[in-house]
Amino acid sequence: MGGVPGGSSRGTVTSAGFSLTATPGHGVSGRNNGTVAGTSFGQSVASNRPVQTSAEPVTVPATVTSVPRPAYTAEARARRIEGEVILRVRLTSTGQSQVLGIERSLDPDLDREASAAAQKVQFMPATRNGQPVDQITLIHIHFQLA
Repeated sequence: MGGVPGGSSRGTVTSAGFSLTATPGHGVSGRNNGTVAGTSFGQSVASNRPVQTSAEPVTVPATVTSVPRPAYTAEARARRIEGEVILRVRLTSTGQSQVLGIERSLDPDLDREASAAAQKVQFMPATRNGQPVDQITLIHIHFQLA
């Protein structure tokens, strides 16, 4: 029937007090993709799912650490404009932020202020297999009067 003797489900590896770890190079984000798990005793327990034959690249998305507050223009403040500008931005592997376009506009002056703020975003670049890579994402800039 498969599984571990005494276990209740097929293909599930159960632990009896010793650690099970995934074989290096297999699985992504904690998923068990039919890999062989090694025990602390050097034994192996295989699941009955198919073994993955091609390695998926491990990708970690960029992490935005700081978005500067954009300036509120005097005209937009006088007109009491509030809302959100959504920008399509490339966060480069070298730590630069490049505005590619405006997905949702609010006001031409506030759009420019939002773009200027987005170009000053600080972030940790995305990585693929441990190497920094570019990532395109949307950045939401909120304008709200106090």
